[in-house]
Amino acid sequence: MYNIAENADRGHHAMKTQQKFLIAMNGSLDLVLKDGTNEKIFHLDSPDKGVLIEGGIWREMKNFT
Repeated sequence: MYNIAENADRGHHAMKTQQKFLIAMNGSLDLVLKDGTNEKIFHLDSPDKGVLIEGGIWREMKNFT
């Protein structure tokens, strides 16, 4: 994704079996992951760190810069 407005929210879905690896190549974002019981928030602000999202995990992306 690119050119996302700072106040935009993206995601709001889960994939049944597909895995995704999310990296902030430029700027930053907050990644919210939910498994139905637990919620974890990751602040991604560098291309040298990322998060592997397993299938069945709800994802939301917000606070883009």
